[in-house]
Amino acid sequence: MISHGVVTEHQVFEDWRRYDGRPEAAAIRTDIIHARFPRDAEWHDAEIEASDVSKMFLISVGDFGPFSRNTWSLQVTAKNYSAGFHDPDHSIRFEKLLKKHPPFDTRLVLVSDLLSGPFTIIDGNHRAVLLLVQQRLVGTRIHLGLHPKIRQFDHAGMAYHHWRS
Repeated sequence: MISHGVVTEHQVFEDWRRYDGRPEAAAIRTDIIHARFPRDAEWHDAEIEASDVSKMFLISVGDFGPFSRNTWSLQVTAKNYSAGFHDPDHSIRFEKLLKKHPPFDTRLVLVSDLLSGPFTIIDGNHRAVLLLVQQRLVGTRIHLGLHPKIRQFDHAGMAYHHWRS
């Protein structure tokens, strides 16, 4: 992962609100950002490198299990999508993103305990799958939150469970 510098949590959360299409006064994903998320993370404006892709995992929520064949791996999920795997919840979201005009925003939000990964996508999971399938993921600018306690963050658990250095 290439860091292009530190950014504020406020900037990350405002961008996230915009990607989600939420009104300015609306709270961002409180189901994700809750008490177990370390609020003193160091946020970076970063860029995905080819070597990062194998270390990228979907947010650790149960409904991504079947689509990822219970690996939560971004690569496995992209292969399943490309092979025509259909999931009643997620396949519809991919198709909506592909039809979106203007095209979907590519800024993702990832977290890790180290700049070297593994990385959990906490916002933009569907977009990341499509970017990988379209071979546009490498070089994508993202927000990356780093904190030693990310391993205890509920939504990052599968990355640490499945990743092997």
